[in-house]
Amino acid sequence: MKFCAPNFLMKLKEGLAQINAPEGVFFNPHMQLCRDIFSLSIGALQEKKLTLCDGFAATGARGIRYKLENKNISKLALVDWSLTAAAACKKNIALNKLKNAHAYKNKIENFLAKHSFDFLEIDPFGTPAPYLHHAFSSFSLGDKKSAYLCATATDTAVLCGAHSDACYKIYQCSPLNCEFCHENAIRILISKIARSAADFEYGISPVFSFSHRHYVKVLLRVQKGAVPAVSSIKSLGYVSYCPKCLYREWGKFPTKKICECGTPLQHAGPLWLGSLWEQSHIQKMQELLPSRPYLQQEQLGKILPTISEEMLLPPFHYDAHTLSKKMKIGAPSLEKLQNSLTQKGFSYSRTHFSPTCFRTNAPLEEIKKALL
Repeated sequence: MKFCAPNFLMKLKEGLAQINAPEGVFFNPHMQLCRDIFSLSIGALQEKKLTLCDGFAATGARGIRYKLENKNISKLALVDWSLTAAAACKKNIALNKLKNAHAYKNKIENFLAKHSFDFLEIDPFGTPAPYLHHAFSSFSLGDKKSAYLCATATDTAVLCGAHSDACYKIYQCSPLNCEFCHENAIRILISKIARSAADFEYGISPVFSFSHRHYVKVLLRVQKGAVPAVSSIKSLGYVSYCPKCLYREWGKFPTKKICECGTPLQHAGPLWLGSLWEQSHIQKMQELLPSRPYLQQEQLGKILPTISEEMLLPPFHYDAHTLSKKMKIGAPSLEKLQNSLTQKGFSYSRTHFSPTCFRTNAPLEEIKKALL
């Protein structure tokens, strides 16, 4: 296939990559942090010689960075349906002098019908849901124990409960529009992926999850077999939430209709109830970070320690501002709240989801006492 050379308008350097972004090819500079943190996450994977496909490559910036910055990526395919984008990918591959890297003008669903990779990057506009079956039908693990799926969802309004019917249709899940809706968004996305994986007798487990701005993104380990597939499905369940007193509980199925305060409970699910992160992976990311000065060190240096703490605590975080508003008190000091809870023997951490949110294993009554 012949590629026409587009007229390049923007030239930039991001991470170790040089990228030319032509008119008409999508490039979002605000996603640099996302590309930074997931490139670092790939570097923390133990597997060697991973073959990687970026299914919505655009300029190729993400895939090119993944390969340039990580020795464990042995082969790269940049795929995009746009001829101009595919041409940009080809030019950027040459610009960065990448070997074993190729650009393809194709729809990702058609491309995956003929090609197999160890690592699939699915970063579409909106939801990745329509491409999940294509992804799982293309995996062929061979001698390898695991494959990887990295999926982005930018339809956070749907996942966060602003459009419930759309969430039912796309994800077959009931959402919640509440203070932990972005955490729910990740858990709904993983639930959808787990159910799609099980159709092909694959199980999934989250390695790294991230919420920022308008998107949520997950890196999942994929393993073949009935045992991991069943294990994944058994990790799904529901959260029940009271919009009046902010009580929440979770389990395989909802067990109550009415909260103790007398308010009807709202239920979300089926969603992923397991961990969103792999502890050893987060530790490896923290160890790698100082050796990568081209990343956004200050931001990542705050995000990773926060995640390393919050991953040890229960799901469905609290928002201090929401609590104080319900209690009709002034905005609380999170430092004071932490001191009050830890002095009583409870665990506490901030969360990367929001600067006003926190996690704790304390009962709601104890949290409210600590806020007074």
